[in-house]
Amino acid sequence: AQEHPAGCFRELLRVFERAFRRRGRGLVPRLSEFLEQRPGLGFSKKEVENWIVGMRGQTAHASDKETFYVAADLRPLVARMKLAA
Repeated sequence: AQEHPAGCFRELLRVFERAFRRRGRGLVPRLSEFLEQRPGLGFSKKEVENWIVGMRGQTAHASDKETFYVAADLRPLVARMKLAA
């Protein structure tokens, strides 16, 4: 229901959290294992970890970080996350 990449990013993370009943780092192994079973899509644990650990904090809590991400940074990630979803 979100059109802005930051909103899409956040909501897709929520979809994954609910689907795998894990949050934060605990989501990484479950989601990456699931996606790696679809080799034609090219998902890796490193990519999934980047979404959940690397990008999430700077996107959701930009005021607390030196680096934050904007729509242009998130668009390619959101496209991959939609494919994963």
